[in-house]
Amino acid sequence: MKMDNEVVFSNELVSKYEKEHDENKFWNKIKKVGSKIGITPIYLVFLLYHSIKSSSIPMMNKAPIIGALGYFISFVDIVPDITPLVGYCDDVTIVIGALAAIATQITEKIREEAKGSTRKIFTEVTDEEFSIIDNMYKKSGDAVNTANIMKKMKKDTRKNENSFK
Repeated sequence: MKMDNEVVFSNELVSKYEKEHDENKFWNKIKKVGSKIGITPIYLVFLLYHSIKSSSIPMMNKAPIIGALGYFISFVDIVPDITPLVGYCDDVTIVIGALAAIATQITEKIREEAKGSTRKIFTEVTDEEFSIIDNMYKKSGDAVNTANIMKKMKKDTRKNENSFK
């Protein structure tokens, strides 16, 4: 898969899986696998789900969300979902990548909605567990932002060096 732009998602990946982003397919997948894959992946998926529904995230920034949720819903994956234990690793990786791309835009309201949805499946989950998960994706978002800043600085430095020649 060809990677382009400054995010983890190619246009090819987004367009391939955006047709999979269907509300009914999403809820069927959640019902089927929700309790099997664990609190963290489900909460992360719900963060994306509530982010795509939120008007606080600009439409142009929703492409990674559409691609990631479509990939999660799709039965056709890099690692098939029927493979025990590792079947959802690729899904979770894509979800984390999408969250990293929009981490700074996730509002407290989105987090609360995602926590509420997660608690419908995992009734015993604590606020402390949610805090640990939130810190995880925020750190990945910080890493993406830092990499983008470094890339821009390098590009600006090259541009300035070329202007002196």
